[in-house]
Amino acid sequence: MTKRKSFIPKRSDIFVKKPPKITLDAWTPYSECVSILFELQNSDLDDDHPEWRISWIAGIALLRAIGHVLDKVDSIKSAKHKKAIARLWSSWKSDKSTNWIFWDFIEQERNNILKIFKFGVEIDEQGLFHRGLGEDGG
Repeated sequence: MTKRKSFIPKRSDIFVKKPPKITLDAWTPYSECVSILFELQNSDLDDDHPEWRISWIAGIALLRAIGHVLDKVDSIKSAKHKKAIARLWSSWKSDKSTNWIFWDFIEQERNNILKIFKFGVEIDEQGLFHRGLGEDGG
């Protein structure tokens, strides 16, 4: 399996960075996602502790909610917001391989969970593993 380009800069730690000034409502579900990621990375993840599944479901739903909040709430704040959000969405749709994190992970896992209740991740000796992507799930 080919290694995908990471969307996270090499020297990045989302748990210690100071958040930017909140200008978009979509930052709220994003912040919840950061909290869920921290919880998953610092929890017991094994067959004896299935509670991780609720955090996973919430995290995936919130990741997808970010796009909906951008579209339904933030894009109506101004013409400038609407144009920037539409331009970003258009670029994601036109280049799905570069924006794989949305198409191959967020969108696909949301559909797996909310439409057929199947998880794309499983527990291995390292923690969560996304079998479809061949990537660390947490």
